[in-house]
Amino acid sequence: MFHPLQLITGIFPNLIWMALVAANIYFLREWYEHKDILQDEQYTKLCLGAVVLCFFFNFFGKFFFQLILGKKGDDEPNMIRSDETKTLIMPEGHEIFLEFYGNPENQPIIFIHGWSTNSLQWYYFKKHLSKNYRLILMDLPGLGNSTKKTNNQYSPDGFALDLDAVVREAGGHKKPIILGHSIGGMIILSYCKLLATELSSKVAGLVLIQTTYTNPVKTSVLAKLLVFLEKPLLRPLCYIMIGLAPLFQITNWMKYLNGSLHINNHFTGFARTETKGQLNLMTLLSNMAPVDVVGRGILGMFEYDATQILPNIDVPVLILAGDQDLMCKPEASEFMKNNIPNSTLKILQPCGHLGTVERNEQMIKAVDEFAQKIK
Repeated sequence: MFHPLQLITGIFPNLIWMALVAANIYFLREWYEHKDILQDEQYTKLCLGAVVLCFFFNFFGKFFFQLILGKKGDDEPNMIRSDETKTLIMPEGHEIFLEFYGNPENQPIIFIHGWSTNSLQWYYFKKHLSKNYRLILMDLPGLGNSTKKTNNQYSPDGFALDLDAVVREAGGHKKPIILGHSIGGMIILSYCKLLATELSSKVAGLVLIQTTYTNPVKTSVLAKLLVFLEKPLLRPLCYIMIGLAPLFQITNWMKYLNGSLHINNHFTGFARTETKGQLNLMTLLSNMAPVDVVGRGILGMFEYDATQILPNIDVPVLILAGDQDLMCKPEASEFMKNNIPNSTLKILQPCGHLGTVERNEQMIKAVDEFAQKIK
């Protein structure tokens, strides 16, 4: 998941990467300049060893940091896709990729993933909920197997039109439950704005996981600082990402290989209780996202606000929050609970922003209990 906050925290992986590159160049130069000087033989060996060590960390550091940061897990997530898939062609020209699990006669649940990931983040939900529900998982435009938008407009309000097409595709004799994580929840609330008074005629219920009702910089940690920096720094950084996307894509893969992105995700995305596989999966998925799409999506988030629609939502709503979520503080979920009439709030702990993997068992249980009540 990529959040405006990570435009700031992303400085640290960049510093680590640049330090490794600089150290590699320095020790390589030292070795070259002293390799023919007999009395410096010991020094040249040390320099050569440092070159090898820096090279190792540049390309294999992730294995080391996974080992020391993540816990051993009994059920590590896999990047699985269903054999049952479909592609929706939208009027604007882009394609939305869908995958399906479970009996078509069961209660349908539509899943919307977080920003910069894709439907592969739902490994645990696919595994456990497909037994009793019809799961419909979408890749947002430009991510996963969905194609980029032709108009380059990536925002929760625009994605609401894509969600509407998926809801219509769900069809069947039962209205779907819509579940969204992070920007997925923002898209759901934009969809509520789009439908206005028609929501209860199309949807059975909503599940809002670690999301917000307004510009996410306002409901994250360091909110005052991020709001202050939004126009002079965060927005320009997004445009730089878009303009230099190929360069950023290369450096992102270098930071993935050296493990600095794992370090960043460990401290900003989790409550430090994730397994090795969970840490690597969510880091890998965010790295697979096209950088220009990520930048445009963050710009779209800055314009988002769904505050006014909250009191008008007339279907049951389950709100799930994480007690240690830095990107969407529990206070945002409490605000939604206080303003959405028929809503229930559960705060999971210990839980960072990537609770869909870190606290998957608790989330799946809560979603199952919610769905059973509104069947």
